[in-house]
Amino acid sequence: MQFASILRPTGLDSFVGQSHLVNKDTAFYKLLNSGNIPHSFFFGPPGTGKTTLSRIIANKLGLPFFELNATTLKIDEIRKIVESHKNSFQKPLIFIDESHRLSKTQQEVLLPIMENTLAVIIGASTENPFFALTGGIRSRSMLFEFKPLTLDDLKVLLNKACEKYSLSIEKEAEDFLIYSSAGDARAMLNLLEFASSIDKNITLKT
Repeated sequence: MQFASILRPTGLDSFVGQSHLVNKDTAFYKLLNSGNIPHSFFFGPPGTGKTTLSRIIANKLGLPFFELNATTLKIDEIRKIVESHKNSFQKPLIFIDESHRLSKTQQEVLLPIMENTLAVIIGASTENPFFALTGGIRSRSMLFEFKPLTLDDLKVLLNKACEKYSLSIEKEAEDFLIYSSAGDARAMLNLLEFASSIDKNITLKT
């Protein structure tokens, strides 16, 4: 599916949702603007912007971005990334999806990296990872909750997609896409993409 990938924002100005994190008066926004983003763990439902915001952070701070998954993560992968940037002024941002599945061994490897700021670590999970993380990891990071996108958020994204791909959509079909996605932007855009492959004029019958 390409819509979600192609429409993914690259800056905070075009990021939709999570206003409690990215509005200009929030602590998170001020941390990001200061260039001192902490090691973080993002948790919340799928399709709410966890990966996208991590990419935006790396882009804004000019950090090399590496995307890994805790279920397939090999310790050597982390060590190679850190080693390859040990003499670099800009340290890598290592994004770890499904971070609630990090093993104790993986966390033991991450701990000195976090302690010595050899990389910025951002984990993402659909579950609150608090109890899956060791005390050392918790004490060196911050937890941020992502909420389902609002109906207004989803409508903004839907309008952007329809405008970009020259789609027309009837009100009933628009409502169906927005309400059935349950706050998941990726699910909505994937369904829109499927419908558009059948007809550029999208109705409930499409």
